[in-house]
Amino acid sequence: MKAERIKRLSKTEHRDVHINVDYLKQPEAATHVVPVLVSELLSVTANYPTFLIKDSETGEFLLAALLGFAEDENLFMSGDGNWRSTHVPLTIARKPFHLSEDRTDVFIDMDNPWVSFESGERLFTDSGEFTLFMDKMLGMLERIASGVGETKSFVKTLLDYGLVKPVTLDLTFEDLQPRNLQGLYNIDHAKLRSLSQGDLSELHRRRILEGVFMVSHSLEKIKSLVFLKDRLNRKLTKVLG
Repeated sequence: MKAERIKRLSKTEHRDVHINVDYLKQPEAATHVVPVLVSELLSVTANYPTFLIKDSETGEFLLAALLGFAEDENLFMSGDGNWRSTHVPLTIARKPFHLSEDRTDVFIDMDNPWVSFESGERLFTDSGEFTLFMDKMLGMLERIASGVGETKSFVKTLLDYGLVKPVTLDLTFEDLQPRNLQGLYNIDHAKLRSLSQGDLSELHRRRILEGVFMVSHSLEKIKSLVFLKDRLNRKLTKVLG
């Protein structure tokens, strides 16, 4: 990506820019895991199994939603470019915008495939005001900016209390082919049960406990993901058969 194509958003320069959302054209949507924020956990865990994963470069733990079972497999993208769930993770939904570090400026990536001058959602009205679409995007950007630190603190607290453990998913699909997923972490229930009343009260006071239960219960969403994978395999079988 060329740095000169990252532009500070301007109502004069970008007056005719539209955002044409098509997830099939969004490179970052073609992923089987996506980082999420603790502030969106309620919506995320209602749709996706949620885990902690380790950043391959830094070794840092990240909160992430599982979207598929294979590299670059997103089972929530439909063939017409839509997203099949009630919540799109904010790190993808906010494309192609980001905030400056001091949160005073909005930048747009003009090379992003969603940027269009012909169709899609307008950014500015004829009078130069932000459209409702852009107001929504600004809200996402603010939520992301304020949520990064909160999410890091949430993950650190889980680690400090020893509540993170590796999990291995042994799955069998309709084609009877077993799948084994590793590199995922979830809540250590035994450690959670062993915490003192004082520790539990402190986690509840800091609203960590609520997130712990949401991440833990999201494992039930694995069944929904298996269903989507089986449905995809049936469609592929019909096409190839």
